[in-house]
Order: sequence, then structure tokens, then C-alpha cells
Amino acid sequence: MPGSPAQPQPERGDAEVAAVLELAKIMLCFGRTRGAEQALEGFVSAHPLVALTPWLKLLELYRQNGQRQAFEALGLRLRRHFNVASPEWESVGEVFEALAFVGEEPSASIDQLLPQLPTLGGVARISTEISRTWGSPECLTYLNKLLRDNRNGERQGFAAGAVRELLLLIGRMESRLARTA
Repeated sequence: MPGSPAQPQPERGDAEVAAVLELAKIMLCFGRTRGAEQALEGFVSAHPLVALTPWLKLLELYRQNGQRQAFEALGLRLRRHFNVASPEWESVGEVFEALAFVGEEPSASIDQLLPQLPTLGGVARISTEISRTWGSPECLTYLNKLLRDNRNGERQGFAAGAVRELLLLIGRMESRLARTA
């Protein structure tokens, strides 16, 4: 459809995302931080819309290695592609912190899960739509739209806490749909 943002190719994209994240992890295990950065930089440049996770991992690496200028530049680029606020230098690690209180019970109903999400659970419009569509492909589409629809960079974007919650819900929804397929 003309004027619509390019959509990722999930089947191919998921495998590529997993591969680049695994490569970065292996390089980091061997102390090759720059190699991990280069792999992730190449991926986000070649496939900016495929997934958010490589962007976040690269931001985390820049932060860990004191590369503030690269971090800030990447944050601005990220905002052009996703409905994510440019991350703050001091708080990028928040996205990767586990939601331990939520992660304990993967079979929890959405009505049990949403009240435990301090950001999304408090936004009536979003939590109502998630509750209405939970368990269906429509919900996964909605969650991904929340992360991706930045209205050409006009939106402020979700802060780190909301991004973390969206990624958790997307992961839960993908697992649930895979089990029922």
C-alpha cells in the first residue's frame, strides 16, 4: 500500500536477528567488543525495520563502553524507525532488566499480567485493546504496531519501561501463538 511504512519479513527476519545476536554474544565472550558492535551496526543499517532488539543491544554495548556520542546518534536513528523515545544515557539498561515479578508465570492470564505492568497497565486505551485481543494474531499485530508506528518520527515514543513491557508481551504472545499453531 503506498505511503505505508515498510513491514519486516518476520520469518526471515527472526532467523537473522537470532543469528546476529548470537554472533555478538559469542564475540563478547571472546572479548571482541568492537566485532560485536560492527556486527550489530551492520545489521541495523541493512535491516533497520526488522527488529528492535539489535538496536537495543547495540545501545547497551555503546553505554557499557562509554561511547556516548555513538549512543546518542544511534538513539536518534532508532526513533526514526520505531515508536521508541531516544534512550537516555543513564537509563538504557532498564530495557534489559528482567521483569522478574511478571516472568515467573508464563501461563498467567492477561488480566493477571496487565496490572503487574506499571506503564502499559496504567494506560486504559492500550490495556483494553490488549485484553480484548489477547491470544489472537490481532494482539501481536497491535503490540508490534505500538512499537513501530512512530508517525514518521512525529511521536515522542515509548520510554524504556514501556518498551520493556511491550517486548515482554510480544514474547509471550509469540510463544502462545506458536503453541497453538
